[in-house]
Amino acid sequence: MKPLVVCRFLNNKAYFFPPSLDREADARAPATPFWCARTCDPVGPDGNDVRDDRCLDGRPCFEPQVRF
Repeated sequence: MKPLVVCRFLNNKAYFFPPSLDREADARAPATPFWCARTCDPVGPDGNDVRDDRCLDGRPCFEPQVRF
């Protein structure tokens, strides 16, 4: 299975907190707000929502975490 590669400009609050030991609670928690580092907004440069399931390859503003 190919690993999911999200855009390098995708940010969310989870990056600033240590991971929880309760994985089930994490799964039930509401979605963490995301924002784009380019726009500093929950809307990307292409005018679409910024989310971990949308900031993927194929989007016009997408850049991978690592350049291949």
